[in-house]
Amino acid sequence: MTAVLVIGYGNRDLSDDGVAYFVIEALRRRQRERGAAGPRTCPPAPHSGMTTMFVHQLLPEMAVTLKTHDRLVFVDAHVDPSISPINQRLLQPRGQFAAFSHHLPPEMFLALCGLYRRRPPVGYLVSILGHTFDSGRQLSSATAALVDEAAQKIICLVEGNLALSAEVAHARPNAIHCEKKIA
Repeated sequence: MTAVLVIGYGNRDLSDDGVAYFVIEALRRRQRERGAAGPRTCPPAPHSGMTTMFVHQLLPEMAVTLKTHDRLVFVDAHVDPSISPINQRLLQPRGQFAAFSHHLPPEMFLALCGLYRRRPPVGYLVSILGHTFDSGRQLSSATAALVDEAAQKIICLVEGNLALSAEVAHARPNAIHCEKKIA
């Protein structure tokens, strides 16, 4: 069985920066609707299990406890209007470590996980376009409209229904396209 962990992170007190929290909750809601036990796990696929968590930020010490997962899906907000509102990409571990850091990129987190096992887990980033980053726990309407679609794309990643089409791969390296729509 492939152990998949979906890690949402961001600041829930800065509006759209906390979009990952809402995506994680959408995944948990889908899991409950499918009748699986417990709100902390998401719908299991035939060959993989998925668990979810939401944290304020990625921390180096988390790599030790998460080393048993084969795939990590990171969920975060992005601010680049030139890329897709829900951007998905395969991550490459990158190990340029700083002595002190308040922000640990997911590529560096994967490299840290790799220090505790033979190789780093496979990692994906699903980022959702944020529009408002003011104080508050409510999402902007534009970002809130993307939550369910982002959850759907994550389910596609976890269930292995992925295809890298040649045209998408050439247009946007590391872009991921989901072939199958799951209810």
